[in-house]
Amino acid sequence: MSTLVMNLYYPQLHVGRGLTKGLTAGELVQVQARLEEARTSVARSQPDRDVAAQREIVDAFFAAGRVGDFERLVSVLHPDVVLRGDFGGQRVRVVSGADAVAGQAKLYGGPDRQVRPATINGAAGAVIFVDNRPVSVMAFVVADGKITAIDVLADRARIAGLDLSAVAG
Repeated sequence: MSTLVMNLYYPQLHVGRGLTKGLTAGELVQVQARLEEARTSVARSQPDRDVAAQREIVDAFFAAGRVGDFERLVSVLHPDVVLRGDFGGQRVRVVSGADAVAGQAKLYGGPDRQVRPATINGAAGAVIFVDNRPVSVMAFVVADGKITAIDVLADRARIAGLDLSAVAG
């Protein structure tokens, strides 16, 4: 098992203009309030300390995503799970709720993707490779046997600057 220490924390998450195009001011306030509620709800839970137990949950997440098993995906996700994706520049995406996150996971579970387990910041995580090139790093927070948060780094420039030799094929 490879261990990576990375800063995948986003202390100041803002809803970008591209994600809110066409929303009224009132709708934008509602979106921001829902994101903040999900973020604080998840933050209240304490992560499981047993990395092996975390790994089982994360492996189940990837196994369900690979075969497109929506119900099994939802079963390993906390109802208020938050997925944060950093795609570089101003491209940040936030998805909250088990159904929405499971829907995103199904989109990224293609057979061309190789999931290589890693310990990231002391917790279960993974580095995703396509054609033997790292395309994303995923850090998970598991609390009470459920995934409560997923941070995805998919910024090519930042990934290129990481030492991923421990997980490279």
